[in-house]
Amino acid sequence: MAVPDAVSLEESEVDRYASKSHYFEGDSIPYRMLLDNLDTTSAHALTIQWDTTKSGKHALDYLTTWNRSVTAADPCAGVAGCSLATFTSWSIPADPNVTGAGVTPTAGSFTLFGGTITGVSAYTLSGPYSGDSSTSITISFTAAVADPVLAWGGHVATRADWGMTGSAVNISGSPYHMRLLDLDGSGGNQDRSLSEDAVIFPGSITIIKDATPNGSTSFPSTASPAPLADFSLVDDGTAANTKTFSNIIAFTTYTVTETPIATGWAFDSVLCTVTSPNGGSTSTSGASVRISMAEGENWTCTFSNSQLSIATTLSKSSGSIGDSVHDSAALTGATSNAGGTVKYTVYTNNLCTLGAIDAGTKAVTAGVVPDSNAIAFNSAGNWYWQAVYSGDANNGGATSACTSETLVISPTPFQTVLADTATPGHSTTPPPTSSGSNGSSGDSTPLFAILICLAFGGLGLAAVEAQRRAIRS
Repeated sequence: MAVPDAVSLEESEVDRYASKSHYFEGDSIPYRMLLDNLDTTSAHALTIQWDTTKSGKHALDYLTTWNRSVTAADPCAGVAGCSLATFTSWSIPADPNVTGAGVTPTAGSFTLFGGTITGVSAYTLSGPYSGDSSTSITISFTAAVADPVLAWGGHVATRADWGMTGSAVNISGSPYHMRLLDLDGSGGNQDRSLSEDAVIFPGSITIIKDATPNGSTSFPSTASPAPLADFSLVDDGTAANTKTFSNIIAFTTYTVTETPIATGWAFDSVLCTVTSPNGGSTSTSGASVRISMAEGENWTCTFSNSQLSIATTLSKSSGSIGDSVHDSAALTGATSNAGGTVKYTVYTNNLCTLGAIDAGTKAVTAGVVPDSNAIAFNSAGNWYWQAVYSGDANNGGATSACTSETLVISPTPFQTVLADTATPGHSTTPPPTSSGSNGSSGDSTPLFAILICLAFGGLGLAAVEAQRRAIRS
């Protein structure tokens, strides 16, 4: 840009491609001052100014080296005789207004191509940081050529330095202004502004797992689109319960779903909060959350889970052959709308691996589990019941302990009598008898005694034994 003094303030050559690229918060925008027809025999003083705050929000907060972020910038582009290899530099002093606010600026330098920098002034602040403010500084130098080039950078303020609502992400319009105030006391007010659209404020999504109780269980989740990716979290009291996707620059809708729900656990809820809100939103459905992210937003979503178990109770824990028994089950820790099924099975061993008898599969409705089918037991022994919950979209499966319910089926009184009344070393089976024999020989129990046992099955062992002796005598 031509001016009466033949002085031109420009963003560096690279910025002419701003439509194809963007700056990020924390980047340094490269600037150059093109000078022409300068007296090479006298000293010069050049004053620049930049807008530091707008309504208390920071835009360009301090100065840096010209190529700090855009390493391909070329301050000598289009300037005959200018060489990047021939320059002098001067350290940019820390702005006390910046350091006084608790911010440590990145060190940098002014660079002069075709001259020598001899000093810089103190900073001058116009207006308070709490409102609209601008800062200026004067660079003193001598020119070795008539058309030297001065280069520096303007740092884009960050939320990390100035707070979630204290940076330019919250400023509309063109908040990034750099201007020439004067050269040797004249030169007019040249201003270069950069639209808010040219600076991207990245966002982030953080997922936290809150399991009750803490433990070693791994909770898997799917996440998309990129840069999100599938992950798993463990809430063991360490940072293993947190996953952060940072520096997100594609502001679209992202989906995170906890799936499958870990066995033995129920999904309780997902709660999301946002810092530096900028118009984004979230919606949830079961164990899934959709985050419609706007520029600069930092979303944190906490997925909460509770441990789930299934407890069972037999209609009775002991009985006799021919008795019918059923099982009841109840879910603990499941969601109030829990669905899925519970499968009841009876086993013959305490590992629940042998002799499986199906006792029915029942549909769970609103967390309520129906009873099993009734099973009639036709042989004596110990039987082991187990209930297996299938789980659903919000509840992981659960299995009752195999030995938590043992059913003891005892022999009938008839079987007990036969076993208890036999004379040691003798068979309870009547031996063959001769024709006409009444079958009373030996110690064997006659057939009509067995019939008495059947008829009086409710008698105690002592009563049956007395009856047997009476018959023999």
